[in-house]
Amino acid sequence: MAVVAKIKYLTNKDLLEEIHRSKNTYCEFLESKHTTYDFIVSDITQITTQRIDDARQKRVDVYIAAERKAQIAAGNKTPVINYSLDDVHAKTL
Repeated sequence: MAVVAKIKYLTNKDLLEEIHRSKNTYCEFLESKHTTYDFIVSDITQITTQRIDDARQKRVDVYIAAERKAQIAAGNKTPVINYSLDDVHAKTL
């Protein structure tokens, strides 16, 4: 009996990442850190300290996910990642 090779299907998350990457190839940025948005508002009154804190936490989560993905791709099966808001803020300056 032949063993059937496992097929890796794209998940929605992977597909959305690829779409975002593809769209960015048609854009020009002064710095690569400006390729993603923390949040978008239609009026300046929508900017609150709570939304800023949520955006910062989201940015930390994105960095943690990217680092975890990179470590798993490098062969580390149990990555340990310690990022804080200050670490991410320092990277984006």
